[in-house]
Amino acid sequence: VLGALASVLSIWVATGILVYMAIKRCIDQRFTVQPTEMLVVASCGVIFNIVYV
Repeated sequence: VLGALASVLSIWVATGILVYMAIKRCIDQRFTVQPTEMLVVASCGVIFNIVYV
């Protein structure tokens, strides 16, 4: 039960951060791709999926 709670909580936190960053980029009119941030987020997703399985 605690593992499922941690999983859901981490997904909501990551979603909140990504939504915040997307809104900030739309307001600032910065539409360039930042590969470092994309790589970090994708890597965290892969690591979390491996750990939680």
